[in-house]
Amino acid sequence: TASNFMAGEQPINGAEQAAPQEQTAPAAAAQNEGGAGAAGAAADDDIAHKIFVGGVSWMTTEDGLRYYFEKYGEVESVNLMKDRMTGQPRGFGFVKFKDRSVISKCLTVATHQIDGRHVDVKQAVPREKTQQNRNATSTGPGGRPVEALKIFVGGLAPSVTEDDFKRHFEQYGKVTDAVVMIDRKTQRSRGFGFITYENEEGVKSAIAVPHTINEKQVEVKQAEPRNLEGGRGGGYG
Repeated sequence: TASNFMAGEQPINGAEQAAPQEQTAPAAAAQNEGGAGAAGAAADDDIAHKIFVGGVSWMTTEDGLRYYFEKYGEVESVNLMKDRMTGQPRGFGFVKFKDRSVISKCLTVATHQIDGRHVDVKQAVPREKTQQNRNATSTGPGGRPVEALKIFVGGLAPSVTEDDFKRHFEQYGKVTDAVVMIDRKTQRSRGFGFITYENEEGVKSAIAVPHTINEKQVEVKQAEPRNLEGGRGGGYG
């Protein structure tokens, strides 16, 4: 999915989008639409030594990523992806280990936290596999487009965190992605975000009732292509 971020905005949890060299297949749906589909091509032997790291903090540097993963084994290279136009971080990257067996150590860890944020760690795979996964997940249950599974939430209080946001809407259905948009310059909330549900029942339940988050009433409606400025994978639209 192409990046549709408005100027000066990016999701709190980072945008996981098309990358020029490699990508991850297991998370193609969530990371490509909410996160991330990383695109590109790399030799299979190269990919076998790499992990995909998604949901990376905007503040995390390549050195910081290297420092974190060096405790599992010798790191050969680190690549944090950036937007080609703005130069801003996209919220995901790749770590290449000298010994491919180190990857299994990383994957067996229940959670990884870097710079105060939980990140998603997966085995990187060749481009074609992610493309196949992306094509297979371009529609939701029953052949419905993924747009039908996302809601727009406006009027968020500045105090609302991504965890608050997700926790509130989980009571209406299983949430697969939650993004609060922030201003790139000020690092403050833009006052709106997006929630993606596993199925349409969650969407219907959420938009059927009024909502108050952190003592502030918010606007909730089904997301439309024109207002899908963001998501883990740059949104869609």
